[in-house]
Amino acid sequence: MDIVTVTLNPAWDIIHVAERWRSERLVRAREHWVVPGGKGVNVSRVLARLGHPSLCLILAGSPDAQRFAEALRRERIGLDAFPAPFPIRHNVTLIDSAGFDELHSVAAGGAMDPNQVGGLLAWIVAHFQPDAHLVLAGSFPPGCPHDLAADLVRLCRNHGMRCVVDTHGEALRYALNAGPWAVKVNRDELAHALGLPEQATDDQLVAAARREVLERGVDWVSVTFGARGAAIISRERSFWATPPQTRTMQTTGCGDAFLAGLLVAQRRGNPLDDQIRYAAAVAGAATEVPELGQINPKRVAELARGVLVRPL
Repeated sequence: MDIVTVTLNPAWDIIHVAERWRSERLVRAREHWVVPGGKGVNVSRVLARLGHPSLCLILAGSPDAQRFAEALRRERIGLDAFPAPFPIRHNVTLIDSAGFDELHSVAAGGAMDPNQVGGLLAWIVAHFQPDAHLVLAGSFPPGCPHDLAADLVRLCRNHGMRCVVDTHGEALRYALNAGPWAVKVNRDELAHALGLPEQATDDQLVAAARREVLERGVDWVSVTFGARGAAIISRERSFWATPPQTRTMQTTGCGDAFLAGLLVAQRRGNPLDDQIRYAAAVAGAATEVPELGQINPKRVAELARGVLVRPL
């Protein structure tokens, strides 16, 4: 596999769709799904829908690790799991289909045994392939040392892997200092990692990414700004993509879909402006379906024609 995703804190994503819900009243779901999730898992799911297989590595504990794995295999997602001493966490999303509002409740997950970290790293390295992309995505379970992200970045570099980091908080800070090949974050994650105020403008965040992230040895950084668009910044060229109009049903996992689109376009050898155009179209297609990542490649092609890309 030329793309390997690593999800150290996978989750069962429970999604309820209701109409006109509010607090302090019974909400009856019109539709609901329970699907395997976590950022790296979501990236692998979208890659599979785009016809680009990947290997999905997860840290998963009993009693439901086998059920989690079987659900992913039914989606034709290649998988391997490292045993964890805690069950897989549950995240809940409540979607108002009438007024389009979303409520997300995210669990921290069980605590990692620090004595397992060395074995976990060795297990991940055993799946390395030369000239492949490794995507380190999502949160770390409690008890997992934040410098594990930096260790993994260095191991990728030493083994000829292109490490793409999509995490947040202290793990992102450590990863940035280790100089990964690429970084994909949203605007809030970038602002926090670089110590910028929450009210920083889009232009200020893009300038900070160019000034402070690329200088750490990163080849490119992509920052998503929700419905406003996304930027991709490299040493040679930078672009802003304004997404097309979509029939938005939900936004869960859209940043992961964006990253999956970037990776597919890069593996195809597309130029940078086409990479972000395709990624924005994939993310747009992900908003139009209620189930996580179940995009239609034909719809992606349609949406790509409506993405506006301009140089920065």
